[in-house]
Amino acid sequence: MRAQSSGEVFVREIRSAQHFVDVWTGLIHSDSIDTVYIIAHGHYTYVDGERIGNIWFGNTVRGNGRTHLYAQSHSAMGERDRAITDLRPRNMGYLYLSSCNTANPDFTVNILNAFFDHNPGICAASGWDGGVGFTFFSNREAVRGFVENTWVPPWFPVGGAFLARLSNAFSRGNINVDGASPRRAGDTFGRLMGITGNIREPGMVTLTRCD
Repeated sequence: MRAQSSGEVFVREIRSAQHFVDVWTGLIHSDSIDTVYIIAHGHYTYVDGERIGNIWFGNTVRGNGRTHLYAQSHSAMGERDRAITDLRPRNMGYLYLSSCNTANPDFTVNILNAFFDHNPGICAASGWDGGVGFTFFSNREAVRGFVENTWVPPWFPVGGAFLARLSNAFSRGNINVDGASPRRAGDTFGRLMGITGNIREPGMVTLTRCD
């Protein structure tokens, strides 16, 4: 999590869903927060006929230390999982979710909409419909020349930065760049798009409520 307020920047590595709740509640204490960036894995859980979006933390091996922050509470949540409603509402200019499928409209409820609805003081929020990866860019020109669907932040630092980008693999459906086995996030986008019939290109989604 990266929070910026009045020119100060705070970066915290999140270890679990509860740790996310603690950092959101304790570290971000100002009502003058400029921007919060959240970098995490994103997916969904199918339960009771609904697809509930989540971002997750911890070990990449399922069931081995992984905890989830869900878009809404549900009956299959683990003891260490949390929901957006566990967060204290905050005011901020912009929330950016750099995670796969955080804005996927084929979910019953996705993380982007859950954050935006639970925090009426957020002016704008962005997430991804489809999968995203990370690439190191040395400068702003390198970003623009790499891929069309790459978001370039206004604070691009001297010396370069790792940025989220829409993966070309996910644009093609559900295969890796090298044509190998399916990637989970790309498979989620392509498979659910086929089920719902909501045919579209993956990309960034932004919600706004302030002038």
